[in-house]
Amino acid sequence: MSPSGWKSLGRYGSVGFELSAMIVIGFFLGRWVDRHFGWNAIGTMGGVALGVYSGFRMLFKRAKEAEREMEKDDANERKAADEEAKLYRFRKDDEDDRKADDE
Repeated sequence: MSPSGWKSLGRYGSVGFELSAMIVIGFFLGRWVDRHFGWNAIGTMGGVALGVYSGFRMLFKRAKEAEREMEKDDANERKAADEEAKLYRFRKDDEDDRKADDE
């Protein structure tokens, strides 16, 4: 795997952990709010909802980053392939010219 592949794996491989961590943090923050204000699970439900929202917002941002990176990589690959094709055509034309000069 290329270095950029490992970098992407590290960056995007932790998304599941981050999503669940956001939800768990929201849960415990909500429980603290419930205990602090004496509410009956309203804070917990709000904390979980906030955690789910934050987690999926982060997930969406990461997906957009990955999409932009893939588009950039694809553009670089197309550019490299175009340059390689131009070089091949140049070499082929050069060979054809040499054959014509020999005849």
